[in-house]
Amino acid sequence: MIGRLAIYAGAGLSRSSPTDMPTGVEVAQRCYDRLVELLGPDLLSGAERDDLVSVADVVAERCDDANHVRRTAVSVADFTSAPPNFGHEILALMILEGGVVVITTNWDDCIERAGGEERIQAVVSDNDRREVEGSTVLKVHGCATRPTTVLVTTPDLEAPPSWARHEVNARLSNSHTVFVGIGDVAGYVRRRIEEAEEAIGTEGALFVVAPNIHETWAESQWSTVLPTLGERYRISTTADEFLDDLAGAYVRRILRGISEDLVDDSAIQGCFDRARWAFEQQGSIEALRWLRCCATPRLLGTSAANEQSFSTAFIALGRLSEGATLDFLPNGRVVAGEVEYEVLVVRGTATVSRIRRTASDRLVRLRHEGYDESTDPAFLVSGAKGEVVDAEGTPRDVLDDSDVRDVVGGPLAITPRIVRAEDHAA
Repeated sequence: MIGRLAIYAGAGLSRSSPTDMPTGVEVAQRCYDRLVELLGPDLLSGAERDDLVSVADVVAERCDDANHVRRTAVSVADFTSAPPNFGHEILALMILEGGVVVITTNWDDCIERAGGEERIQAVVSDNDRREVEGSTVLKVHGCATRPTTVLVTTPDLEAPPSWARHEVNARLSNSHTVFVGIGDVAGYVRRRIEEAEEAIGTEGALFVVAPNIHETWAESQWSTVLPTLGERYRISTTADEFLDDLAGAYVRRILRGISEDLVDDSAIQGCFDRARWAFEQQGSIEALRWLRCCATPRLLGTSAANEQSFSTAFIALGRLSEGATLDFLPNGRVVAGEVEYEVLVVRGTATVSRIRRTASDRLVRLRHEGYDESTDPAFLVSGAKGEVVDAEGTPRDVLDDSDVRDVVGGPLAITPRIVRAEDHAA
């Protein structure tokens, strides 16, 4: 199911610490109070303080401009600066891996920022849908980074951008869809869900994740939004717990598939499974970040585990750790016995000499972070073209007097140790 999975995330995703976003009612109240200060109480008369759509409709009608509400609404919480939480990180990494499509009604940009060095692009307009490439999060109610895209009025929500209706529903029609973090099914969310259900039209393709959903089903709004949803499709857990399990299942499925492909050679399969078992001892976020770090180069929306060179690297690690421990560390590193390796899974046709430059760059970064030569890892390279040539006798520069601390010549003074995975995987 994971390969065809869409996560439809709501406000509950961003409620967890340390993000701690306000509820929809709290946003409405803050927005109402601030608009009263800016525009005066008379202009807000008749608006329901707890209902943002009501506030927006009144202001838009009397000012002939809903942008007052849009700009105010996105300023009442830290939508563009709050730290991402566990669920944001999981979704960001799964997007980067190409494991899920993420659709969200949230205005915050926590998912986009949770990918670390790899920035996830947001689609919030028709033009974005045409122009944005790579890993994306589909933001059907707009984004706080672009206040005028935020949907707040009744007309906004009844006539969203065409991409939000057509493109999103097209994706949903080909996916299993899991609604996460949508507990209080507001009217505008209900319309999006009804559109999704109509687009999918297949029993068993919709799931709802919510704590205590079995016990509270009859009283919940979900019972009216999806009245025929079977019990097996009601997942009673928190958003974080579900996403943690999802990411773990994603990693285990990939590794299990590779192991099954090696069944004809029990010795090689045994080496792979030794590395696989050690890898699976990590948490889900650590495992996903490790996969992102070892890919060279990283490709948005594609996992390093899909490369033949990935299985070669794992077989080599199994061999190198025979009779010893194998511990996976952050940032693409692993300790096999007494040696610490940084694994580089090569994509495409990069040569060993080119990968050596990549390894040198990584060592330079370690120096800048305060590490010294005694902490240098070896680089286990899988998939590079060509042979490893010992560079110990090669001059580091023309004058042969470079120093790692030099501003200009420093990187030339670092010679990484390269180990070909293929030499240990045969």
